[in-house]
Amino acid sequence: QRALACWEQQAPQALAAGLAPWRLSRLELNEVNGLTRIHAQLFTTCTQLTHLTASNCPSLVEVAGVCEATQLETLELPRCAAVRSLGGGDAPRSLAFLDLNGCSALRGEVVW
Repeated sequence: QRALACWEQQAPQALAAGLAPWRLSRLELNEVNGLTRIHAQLFTTCTQLTHLTASNCPSLVEVAGVCEATQLETLELPRCAAVRSLGGGDAPRSLAFLDLNGCSALRGEVVW
């Protein structure tokens, strides 16, 4: 959670320093207890993201903007029991693998 919060606050400075977040292709967030939300800004900024894993994050309730992840091939959210939303919209056409094992708060009508 600290890394994502830091990114949201420091993105303009990171870009000015020459970092290239849009080249990020894989992000794994495992056992991050305080993570409550993955913001849509992740997908609109990191346009080359193909793989996102957030496993065993008990406080995660939303992954916003998944529909904006035009390159996302794999979305894994195993054992994130509190997830209630994937941000609405349609699934990315690129999505080939989706793991929602243990996402007991998700209702069928919420998932594409």
